[in-house]
Amino acid sequence: MSRKDEKKEASKFNPFSWMTRDGIGVEDDEPPILDNPGIKNYFKLIGRRFNQIVTINLMLLIGNFPIVFALAVLSGYFSINSTAPVYSIFAQVNGAHMCQPSAYTSAIFGTFAGQGDIVVLSTTDYVFIALTFLVLLTFGCVMAGSVYLFRGMIRDEHIFIWHDFWYCIKRNYKQAIPFGIFDLLITAVIMYDIVFFNLNYSQSFATIMMFFASLVLAVLYVIMRMYIYPMMITFDLSIGKLFKNALLFTILGIKRNAVAVLLVTAITVINFFMIGVFMPVGILLPFVIVFSLLTYTGVYWAYPVIAKYMIEPYYNKDGTPKTTKDNEDSQLIGEADCEE
Repeated sequence: MSRKDEKKEASKFNPFSWMTRDGIGVEDDEPPILDNPGIKNYFKLIGRRFNQIVTINLMLLIGNFPIVFALAVLSGYFSINSTAPVYSIFAQVNGAHMCQPSAYTSAIFGTFAGQGDIVVLSTTDYVFIALTFLVLLTFGCVMAGSVYLFRGMIRDEHIFIWHDFWYCIKRNYKQAIPFGIFDLLITAVIMYDIVFFNLNYSQSFATIMMFFASLVLAVLYVIMRMYIYPMMITFDLSIGKLFKNALLFTILGIKRNAVAVLLVTAITVINFFMIGVFMPVGILLPFVIVFSLLTYTGVYWAYPVIAKYMIEPYYNKDGTPKTTKDNEDSQLIGEADCEE
C-alpha cells in the first residue's frame, strides 16, 4: 500500500481529518471568481465551499473559547440567588414597626416590605469573568486567520484549512492582537451607545440625534472592518494606515459596500426570525454557519475593491510588480508592500 493510500485509509478513522482537507479548487474551464465578483458568484461560491465555510465557523467558535466563560456567568448557574428589600426605606419602616407595633405601622410595613430576587456573583463567576478577558488575545488572531481562508476562496486557491489558518496567525499576530482588542472595544462602545440612546430616545431632541448618529457610526465601522482585516493579511501597513485606507474604501467601494450591508443585515434578521419561529434551529444556526457566513460576506464584497485599487495597478497577474509611473499617483497607502 502506498503512502497516499495509507493516509487515505487512516483518515477514515480520524474524525477530525476533514479539518485539514484541502479545497476542491475550480474546473479548468471555469472563469475565476474575481473576474465577476457579483451576487451570482457570491451564492455560487457558498455552494461550492459550503463544507469549508461550516468548518471555519467551528474554528471561529473554538478559537474564541473564552466567550464560553461569559455565557456561563450569564446563565447564572454558579451565582448565588437570594432576596432583598425592593424599597430603600424598608429598614426604617421595619425598625418603626418593631419598636411600636400598631395597625398604622403594620399597614406601612405591609406596603414597603416587599422582597425582590437578586443574583450575587460567586467566586466561580469572578474567575470566569477574568478568563473571559482572554478573548482579547484570541479574537483578532482568529479573525485574521479566517479572513485569510476566505481570501483564498475568493481567489480560487486551494485551501488547507488548518495549515493556512495557523500560517496566517503566525505572520500577523503582532498586529492582529492589538487590533482585535480595539475592534472589541469600539464594537462594545457603539453597541452600548445604540442601546443607551434607544432607551432614552424620547428624552430630548439631542438623544434622538445621538441615537441616529450611533447607527450611522455602526454602519460606517462595519464597512471599515470589512476592509481592515483583508488589508492586514495582504499588506505590510500600520494600524493607522489600515484605518485611513478603510475610510477611503467606504467611498470608493460604495456600491459593493451597500450590497454587503444589506446581506449582513439579511443574515442577521433571518437568524433572529428563526429564533422567534423555531427556537432550536435559530439557536443552532450561529454554531453552524452564521458567524463564518458574515465574515465571508464581508471579505467577498471588500477584497475585489482592495484588489482593484491596491494590487492590480501595481502587480501583474503572475505577481511581478509593474514598473509604471502611474503608481506614484495613488491616493492609497501601502500598494508596494503587497504580501502575496
